[in-house]
Amino acid sequence: MAKDECATLAQARGYHAQVGMPMESSVHATGFSLEDLLERIDRVWRVEQSSTREAALASEGRSLASKVIAIGDQASQTLNEAALTDEDRAALLSTVFEWPEGAKRFLMLWRDVLLEWERATVLLAEKRASSADLGKLAAQSQATLRTSAEEWLTSSERRTRNLRTDPELRSRELYNWSLQNSPWPIYRGQLEQLREQLALLHDDFSVRLASAKTLLKLQYELLSPGPYFKQQIEELEARAQEAVAKIEGNDAIRLSDQELERLDQLDPVGLLNGFVTDLTQQSNEIIDELPEQVKLFVRSGGGAMQYRDVELERQTGQWVSAEVIPLLQRADRSLNQITIDLSRTLKEVVSKVRIAAEDIELQVDPKPNLSEQLQSEKNEVQSETQFALHQPLEAYVERLHKVASAIEADIASAEKKVEDQLRLSRVYEPDASFLEVSFEAGMSKVLLSQDALLNRFVDWLTVQRKRFRKLRHRVSQEEALSEGERIVRVLRTRRPDPRNASYNSVMVTRGFIGEAFHAGREYELARAQEAIAAFDEGFRGAILISGQRFSGRSHFAELLASRFFEQRTIRLRPQTTIEVAGRTMSTTHDLAAALAFVRKHSVGERPLILIDDLELWADAQFTLAAGARALVRAIDELSSRVMFVVTAGNWTVERMERVLDVDHSFQVEINMDDFLMEDFQQTALVRHAATHHTLLGQDGNPMSERSMRDFAEDAYRSAKGNVGDGLLAWISALERQGVGEVKLTGCPRYALPNFINSDTGVVLSALKRRRYANEYTLRKVFGPAFDERYRSVLMRLQRIGILKRHHTGTLSITPSVSNEIGRLLGREGYLRSSFARKPIQL
Repeated sequence: MAKDECATLAQARGYHAQVGMPMESSVHATGFSLEDLLERIDRVWRVEQSSTREAALASEGRSLASKVIAIGDQASQTLNEAALTDEDRAALLSTVFEWPEGAKRFLMLWRDVLLEWERATVLLAEKRASSADLGKLAAQSQATLRTSAEEWLTSSERRTRNLRTDPELRSRELYNWSLQNSPWPIYRGQLEQLREQLALLHDDFSVRLASAKTLLKLQYELLSPGPYFKQQIEELEARAQEAVAKIEGNDAIRLSDQELERLDQLDPVGLLNGFVTDLTQQSNEIIDELPEQVKLFVRSGGGAMQYRDVELERQTGQWVSAEVIPLLQRADRSLNQITIDLSRTLKEVVSKVRIAAEDIELQVDPKPNLSEQLQSEKNEVQSETQFALHQPLEAYVERLHKVASAIEADIASAEKKVEDQLRLSRVYEPDASFLEVSFEAGMSKVLLSQDALLNRFVDWLTVQRKRFRKLRHRVSQEEALSEGERIVRVLRTRRPDPRNASYNSVMVTRGFIGEAFHAGREYELARAQEAIAAFDEGFRGAILISGQRFSGRSHFAELLASRFFEQRTIRLRPQTTIEVAGRTMSTTHDLAAALAFVRKHSVGERPLILIDDLELWADAQFTLAAGARALVRAIDELSSRVMFVVTAGNWTVERMERVLDVDHSFQVEINMDDFLMEDFQQTALVRHAATHHTLLGQDGNPMSERSMRDFAEDAYRSAKGNVGDGLLAWISALERQGVGEVKLTGCPRYALPNFINSDTGVVLSALKRRRYANEYTLRKVFGPAFDERYRSVLMRLQRIGILKRHHTGTLSITPSVSNEIGRLLGREGYLRSSFARKPIQL
């Protein structure tokens, strides 16, 4: 017997001796004394510092879990010994069958107390909770743990005593337990999971606390403009009032040179500075201190821990850039304009003062023996002149008050957003979004940055005449181009400007980052919502999302997962690791095995199984047809308790309908090819607004909203209504112009020539079906003909840019021409349903 087990057995004997219960040397009972457990609890709460107390809670919790596991292992092992009395066997079986349930519940309470203490510590760091609040929480937590420990161990002691002293009860329970399998392996797995959760909570606590302090520092930085703007406005008003006082206080309207010089010194041009620019730079430096991606445990639900995967650095940067900086920039522009306004007004007044003094001398004879009438005329002229001089300054003060009110409103709005949302503790609030860019923030940029509508008719005529001349010249040159030159030209014109990566990454997002960029799809969303509501009522839950590439299938699927199945989504992807109910599995391309794993470990839950791009579940060993059959079987068996959302290309869906009768397996099929032009225009404008770049036309002037919508319409039509291709067409037509500016180049969007022949058609259709493939997979498909005929075709297509090789060694069709090649293959009969299955509404 190991040293720890001997110590545990000795503890058990001491515990039974205290309660007056006999115990043989071979019996391994709970080994917990109430005094020891209460001492552990009190020892944690005697620690003063909150972060040190968190470490003590986590350490003691893991120690308790390890001790419970050791006791259960020893009891389970001792049961195999032959020389046991009925009393000892009943006590041991109670330890295996009943006692672990109480231990599990107590450790779950301990874990929840740890999570709540970590949340309170974060609130204390954010100054949203006081030391007194933490003191109250500590007292309540300690009392709750003590009460729970007393109830658990007292009931366990009473149960063991009854089994030893009541023969009838003991006989009945021994018979019942003999009919059951030992539950200890399941209990052991649950206890190990609780021990792991306690370790995970402690491991990410330091990152969480450091991130909370960094966000607090960023909050202080973004709240600093309020006093600055208030001080600047007060300084402007003081200078204006001083100028008014000097003019009103001079009866003769003859200011000395020193007084005129003082008026010149009141010029506020020196107050202009790049405060908001410096603030933005300092904020970005603070944001760089945040971790790129963190997994934050936020609350517990039964035995599982719910968490949020947060790309903290990126989300914080996007949120600050979209929600706060625009308000500060608008306030800064208003302040600069009103500052320049005072400078212009003072210069105008000083000039008028000099001219007024000369005019009075010319209009009235300045002799000492003037008559009363002449003196009255002189005073009247002086009064009128004096009013004309200080009236612009008084009007300026009125304008300043209006601008100050607008600036105060912007600053107050920015401060409210910062105080309410820029804090890590917001992740603990189940109904609150965490640093998501609002739709209003995106549209406000569009509405504020556009100029008034211009007269476009003359410009249109001029542009059309130039286009006609260029068209004649291009037609004469087009005939001389070879097929390879045309393909290279298409790929070059559809290549985004690499210098404009920050703009392009916002316009064409990879993955789902919330609903801020979502537009349209109301009809599709209503159908999906109705299907999910029916699933909640007990009907079959299975949604198939089809469409061509870049039609928004993945975005729509993730939108459903985020909106209706938060923290209940199981994403199945090949060659990744998935986790279900604390169990992990490394997936291959065997979809049947992955679905079997989910079926086994998702009992008692109602999760969403999200399979994005069904085509990817195929390689040389596992066929797509086998994976599709396994999916159909899983839907038939599990769709009453598991929601399925599957995305697939049009070709895959068409093949599944012909071979597997998939129409009868899915409850709803939603095709994403039909995307209205108005929705695309809104999508493009919202994403452009989120970049905070100014879009310049070919003439170098900012484009109006109407011009931007026309540009979006051109991109939509050139992409045949595909939202992804349309956004790619948008960014491909822009080039970096300066800091925060992009310019429309007007580069034409050429069409691919029809280069499909018998060889290229076979190779490209095979790659189009599989999305990704390497030479090994294609050799399996084509057999000996691959080396003899198709390998050279593959190399040729790769050399001219039609195919793209990835770092994993696989090949795929270049994304910018993927859908267009699909249309060519469909036109030539190599693919069916490889493009839009519904007519595009133009």
